[in-house]
Amino acid sequence: MGCCLVAVVARWTPAERGLTVGALSYLRSVSLRLRLALWYGALLAIVVAAGFTIAYLIHAGFPHDAAGLAFQASLDRLRLILFAVGVVGVAAAVLGGWVISGGALHPVRTMSETAGAIALSRGFSRRIEVQTGARDELAELGRTFNEMLASLDEAYRRQQRFVADVSHELRTPLTAIQGDLELLAKELPERDRAATLAEALREARRLARLVDDLLVLVRADAGPQPLVPKPVQLDEIVMEVFRELHPQTAQRLEVVDLDEARVLGERDRLKQLVLILVDNALRYGPEGPVSLSVGVDGGQIVLAVDDEGIGISPEVARRAFDRFYRGEDAQRLDPGGTGLGLAIAKWIVERHGGSIALERRQPRGTRALVRLPLAP
Repeated sequence: MGCCLVAVVARWTPAERGLTVGALSYLRSVSLRLRLALWYGALLAIVVAAGFTIAYLIHAGFPHDAAGLAFQASLDRLRLILFAVGVVGVAAAVLGGWVISGGALHPVRTMSETAGAIALSRGFSRRIEVQTGARDELAELGRTFNEMLASLDEAYRRQQRFVADVSHELRTPLTAIQGDLELLAKELPERDRAATLAEALREARRLARLVDDLLVLVRADAGPQPLVPKPVQLDEIVMEVFRELHPQTAQRLEVVDLDEARVLGERDRLKQLVLILVDNALRYGPEGPVSLSVGVDGGQIVLAVDDEGIGISPEVARRAFDRFYRGEDAQRLDPGGTGLGLAIAKWIVERHGGSIALERRQPRGTRALVRLPLAP
């Protein structure tokens, strides 16, 4: 039968082939519901055509005597009945396929309408109604779509908060610089002029530091960035930071324990991590010493930065890595802080496959604890 079909197709004229290709292209462009209904009708039509073929073969094989002619007459009537039933059956199959496929594709239509409404209103809080307990493919698709909407909603809200926080943080130094410049435009005594200029310079440096931190976080939010790991001696980085900052800290910075520790990662980022932690310890522990230690615990490197400063509560420790978050004590000790350092530190640590936490020390102070995988 397949060979006969191939032979028939091979004898088609170019116009007939073009018409067939056009019809198939049109079918691909119509709705899925109509295509399913037509497929149901086509399958039933094939079954009816096969029945007619069998009846024709039986008719051709019978003798043409009186008994054969009577049987052929009965077969003709049966064939007429089959034709009528076939036409009605094909129509019923198309109609039934239209109704059944409409119900089956209703969730898809709902998803399409919901997606269109979300695109117009940016209302990512909307969800698709999924029947409780349903386990078919469309229900799974609906649940997956709802999970995607929840993720988009959280990302959109986080972006809105981030933009609002950035606007607020940028407005403060810009307002201060603008006020200082307006004062400098007036006639001021030399002492007041120098103080105003120093304040404007301080706010400009704070603004530059804030912009640098924001650029780092923007790159972090841009998506996964390829890490080019290289063997890095974390103990050497700690000693390098110690030598750079020790003369500026009035001998408060000390290294109490230093094991040889190699990590696979980016040296510049790891040095930035140590600088952030040390800078925080010096700012918020303004009186006591700040100690650095690097140890090896099993397959992990443990970097600890301890201070004897204001300490930290569990609530502040939990939120300390949020962008722009600063506790009341931190705001009091360092009004010019940006609240982005620990967020950058967390990104660096997670980029290297590690973890970071803040702990309260007894009887006073804070410990910043970083764990990184030890290089083979």
